[in-house]
Amino acid sequence: MKLGIDARAGVPECWLVNLLEGCVEVYLEPVGDAYKSVRPHMPDEAIAPEWAVPASGVLKLSPER
Repeated sequence: MKLGIDARAGVPECWLVNLLEGCVEVYLEPVGDAYKSVRPHMPDEAIAPEWAVPASGVLKLSPER
């Protein structure tokens, strides 16, 4: 996956839409070629509370399974 490249480049936060699990995974704190923290957000949870972005809104943007 591209996450290792992003972590090595120091990208502080990455979002991965996981269609199989029906969630948005937020990767934080890059260390080497991995992220120290990952948190899945279910459709009824806000991904970024300061922006009020619900995971369901991001999941709806994804193509049908």
